[in-house]
Amino acid sequence: MTAPTVPAAVDDDRLAWSDAHVKPLWEIAQAHSDAASARRAMLWPWRTMQPLVTRACALTSPAIAERRVLSLIEPGAGPDDFQTITNLNAGLQILLPGEVARPHRHSMDALRFVLEGEGATTRVDGKLAPMMRGDLVLTPGWCWHEHWHDGDAPIVWLDVLNVHAHLNLGTLAFEPGPVHDVPALPSDAAFAAANVVPDGVTTRPLSSTIALGETAAMEPLVDL
Repeated sequence: MTAPTVPAAVDDDRLAWSDAHVKPLWEIAQAHSDAASARRAMLWPWRTMQPLVTRACALTSPAIAERRVLSLIEPGAGPDDFQTITNLNAGLQILLPGEVARPHRHSMDALRFVLEGEGATTRVDGKLAPMMRGDLVLTPGWCWHEHWHDGDAPIVWLDVLNVHAHLNLGTLAFEPGPVHDVPALPSDAAFAAANVVPDGVTTRPLSSTIALGETAAMEPLVDL
């Protein structure tokens, strides 16, 4: 028994759809299925990326481009697509000695994993995070952050952001510096004990290195 088929649309059909701003779901679903099946894993080996990183340093600077980043794009992506996988975007960011990546903030969460170099510093809502190979720096959404490099050789780190998650939810937002409304954060010593909310914090920040509970009183999460 032959499976039923959908009659092919004619030019009049497509013109009517276009005029009404509609699209047939059966064609959309097929297009998405074809795109998903075309996806494949991708490896960006350092031996390939290193000369591209070097060339990027000669082509632009953070003073011109805000951030000097080579985005990692999944194979088969369209000309306007820039995700690495589904809702995550990754790229290699590079700073040369003496360079500064000026402050900004955005709704996207970010993490940075240092691949090469040392001597740079990231400031997240006033907190300083020295950067050297193997370090992981977290930047929760809507935290002010900036980078500067006091080392003597280029530093390269992997940026990972949930850009497309926010694009799909309609929550993407960006604000350039200067920095303002930085929250008052407890000292680093307040986070010495794991799973305990910092004592003495009177306001609830939007993010923290530990869970903040549901009340502004900041009660400990466990008994000591």
